[in-house]
Amino acid sequence: YATLIELSNKNIEKNEMEKIVLIDVPSKIYGELRKIFVSLFENSGFKDIKISENVDFESLYKKKKTQ
Repeated sequence: YATLIELSNKNIEKNEMEKIVLIDVPSKIYGELRKIFVSLFENSGFKDIKISENVDFESLYKKKKTQ
C-alpha cells in the first residue's frame, strides 16, 4: 500500500511540511489502511483483530514535539 502526495507550493517551511506528512496524510488514509490491515490478518486466520478505529495524529505529533 502506498500513498503519493504532491505539494504544489515549493516554499513550504519545514514545520508545515512536517505537519502535512505526520498529521494530514495519515489522517486521510488511516481508515482505508486500517481496513486493509484488518483484512490481511482475518484472511490469515486471525479473527477479532482489535485496532483502534480512530487515531489522533495531531495529538501524537504534539507529544513527539514535546519530547
